[in-house]
Amino acid sequence: MFKNFSVDRKISQKNAALCMAMCAFLWSTSGALVKYIEWNGMVINFMRSFIAGVLLWAYLHLVGKKLVVNKNTLLAAGFVCVKYSAFILGNKLTSSATMIALQYTSPVFVLLFSAMVFKQKIRGKDMAVAVAAMCGIAMLTLDRTGPSSLTGNLMGLAVGVTTGLMYLFTSKAGDYAESLSIITLGHIYTAIIMFPFIIGADMPMTAKNIGGAIMLGLFQQAIAYAFYGFAIRSASPLTCNLVGCINPLFNPIWSAIIIKEIPGPITLVGFIIVLGSITMWSISNSLEKQKK
Repeated sequence: MFKNFSVDRKISQKNAALCMAMCAFLWSTSGALVKYIEWNGMVINFMRSFIAGVLLWAYLHLVGKKLVVNKNTLLAAGFVCVKYSAFILGNKLTSSATMIALQYTSPVFVLLFSAMVFKQKIRGKDMAVAVAAMCGIAMLTLDRTGPSSLTGNLMGLAVGVTTGLMYLFTSKAGDYAESLSIITLGHIYTAIIMFPFIIGADMPMTAKNIGGAIMLGLFQQAIAYAFYGFAIRSASPLTCNLVGCINPLFNPIWSAIIIKEIPGPITLVGFIIVLGSITMWSISNSLEKQKK
């Protein structure tokens, strides 16, 4: 069945956009599923990463690739591990809309790290989007009409920081296998670190909890990243960026439908400011690159 199949083979622009849409749609279920499962954050984090890590490792072998272990993948996987853990634990402490908005600040941190480490010049529009994003973040932390906590918001910022670091490191990946290996190793790290916390933990093995964990590991992570691997190799950065906005747009919608979590008005305004400013900035940067 997979004799002539190769993940390195490029697909059409239309199919790449469809792959990215499916990936972002699957990503968007994370916040609601984390809150839906009755286990504590540590247990959920372990179960999601254990399932996703095993499936991604098996997928790599199925498509004729090996897990790439080198300095880049091992280091980047550490940041991915922190990202996964902060996202799961933070979702238990603050609203999904707040968490996804804070996660979406990652391009700002990419900008800051690039300026500090690679001495990249910061332009006026870069400063403008950074200020706008921080204003939106301030609004998210001030809202008290829904579930919110300082710890949860700080974890959301940690997700934004580590996502930015993840992008910087994965940009150095040589091929499909290496980029997916970073994600796989990140899940392996997370499962190993979280394992001690599940010993003796309250883990009701109900259909609701088991089903939610499978949804997170299989669909929200493993299958989503398989789609992403195809999309990023064949679609333009502008296409991936625009289609990827399905994730932050659908995340609070899933939360409203599944767990009846309705963001407050201040959260919604802050969410729109963060999402809108960074999306427009990303589009502008992509268009500039296409003109060069």
